[in-house]
Amino acid sequence: MPTTNTRQSGLEALIVNWLTTQNGYEQGASADYNREYAVDEVRLFRFLEDTQPEQMKKLGIYVGVENFQPLHETQKNVKRIQFLDRLRGEIAKRGVIDVLRNGIKAYPASLIMFYITPSKKNTKSPVFFAKNIFGVTRR
Repeated sequence: MPTTNTRQSGLEALIVNWLTTQNGYEQGASADYNREYAVDEVRLFRFLEDTQPEQMKKLGIYVGVENFQPLHETQKNVKRIQFLDRLRGEIAKRGVIDVLRNGIKAYPASLIMFYITPSKKNTKSPVFFAKNIFGVTRR
């Protein structure tokens, strides 16, 4: 009879497994998660670039940064840091739910952070809704 892992790591493994296999979440890597800003940079910037490339060009975030890799101390991308500071500030001021529902304005761009459940009348909404990224990352 197999033993059951009753430690916290066992519970984490069960939760991650359930979210990824039953709910379609992507499993993130610890290296993708920026602790300073409390965000999975890889998935955040992949979502924004995939759904709103014209707004991302306005921000100039990808100048000199390739493959949506998280920032490390050796990389200095001022525009990217400014955006992450703005995002963190908006979440602190308005809360995560409001930021997801209403997006953020980061001059000169306005960004949608989540696409709502598709309506039958809007033919574009299922395409954008499918581009939402739900992720889970273990500690």
